[in-house]
Amino acid sequence: MSEPILVPRMTSSEPASVRSAGVLVDARDYYRALCKTLLAAKRYVLIAGWQFDSKVRLLRGLDAARAAHPVELLPFLEHLCERRPHLSIYLLAWDYSAVFALEREWMQRLIFEWSTPRGIHFHFDAEHAAGASHHEKMVVADGELAFVGGLDLARSRWDDRTHDPANALRVERGVPQKPYHETMAFCTGEAARALTEHFSERWLLATGEPLALPAAPSERRSGPKFPGALPIRCRELAYSRTRAETPRAPQVSQIKKLYERAIAVSERLIYVETQYFTARSLHDALVERMRDRARPPPEIVLLLPRGADTPKENLVIGPAQDEVVSSLLEEAQRTGTRFRAYYTGAPGPDGELVPTFIHSKLVVVDDRFLSIGSANFTNRSLALDTELNLCWECDDSALPLWRSIGALRASLLAEHAGAADPRPFRPLAGLVDRLDALVSSGESKLHHRTVPRNGSLPERLFHLERVFDPDRPLDDLDFETLFERSA
Repeated sequence: MSEPILVPRMTSSEPASVRSAGVLVDARDYYRALCKTLLAAKRYVLIAGWQFDSKVRLLRGLDAARAAHPVELLPFLEHLCERRPHLSIYLLAWDYSAVFALEREWMQRLIFEWSTPRGIHFHFDAEHAAGASHHEKMVVADGELAFVGGLDLARSRWDDRTHDPANALRVERGVPQKPYHETMAFCTGEAARALTEHFSERWLLATGEPLALPAAPSERRSGPKFPGALPIRCRELAYSRTRAETPRAPQVSQIKKLYERAIAVSERLIYVETQYFTARSLHDALVERMRDRARPPPEIVLLLPRGADTPKENLVIGPAQDEVVSSLLEEAQRTGTRFRAYYTGAPGPDGELVPTFIHSKLVVVDDRFLSIGSANFTNRSLALDTELNLCWECDDSALPLWRSIGALRASLLAEHAGAADPRPFRPLAGLVDRLDALVSSGESKLHHRTVPRNGSLPERLFHLERVFDPDRPLDDLDFETLFERSA
């Protein structure tokens, strides 16, 4: 057995006991589970996110037709407060940079706080280092059930696991949206109470006011039953965080150490889904593992979007990501490592390929380790932003947790390939060759993500990257100098 990846206080929190846990893939299943959970909430609901949209439709199609409640976010929260006058709902949103102003709903404090029932409490969170964002996405209900992952309660996120290019339900304000892949984990038990404490600490930092939450009930409820959920059969889990140092809070770099350690101890497979890959520290960790002559290199499977989410991100992050991925592909050729970067997509009605946008942040190592959360493979996710991941580790391949992680990975690969049966994706040995064969067949939704090697970044793009993907807080001089050089 390799060295442990989860090391309390270094790569993660102390482990917390779990009664039940699982993973919800893509927004349809998560939003359905969220609505069911909030309808059952009796005392309080805690919601933290990078972005909210008051009118995002959580349920669509038949799910919406069957609902006996509003399906837009804010009307749904108001409905909950009307049903249960003693219910309190706390929303903590990033006090975002002006760079994102055109992509956000305006006057959210007025919309969420001043024109809603007294039970809804909305605050912007500005307690962060210069240049940082609050990127965590989490929900806790009554201290009993928690969701953590990469999905915000915002527009343009909804999709189901088919990622049909022509899905008429994936429309916002009359505009069709791209297919969108995401993962969210959930847990109950002491782990949910630990996440309640984490939210309470964030709320206190952001508002200066402690949360007075009622104690969680002592009765043991049965595990939640969510349609489409993939179970993670475990007794405990841990969480890992990123947070840059501020005058009121110390630095936390657990996720960086977690990812680096997971790569270092890997034996057979590293499977990653990430929206971006620009972190040089993780590039270097993978190169070091490829060059380790004492052990055969693992197979490495990387799922990325075909392109950035916006033209702005493509300009700033695209060249840096191409440089990292192309360097890894070259190193894999030199060391004989079976490393591939893939994207997924299907032909649209006009025959043009429509890629699915990968927004999930998931890492599986050897089917014994799983991490799901908000942290990308970027510099800012490892050093600057507030990030939160849930993590599991198993030391025996005969245990249910090991099998659960393998089943999740196989299910995700089947989704990306457009395959109905996940079983062919389960064996670790020869996985890259089997995926390559699917790509070559032309009958799969998987495609190789090849990138050009452009050499060093032009100085202008280098300085833009330092603004948008920094690896340390930026003071006023940094901003002034970087914008001047990138102009």
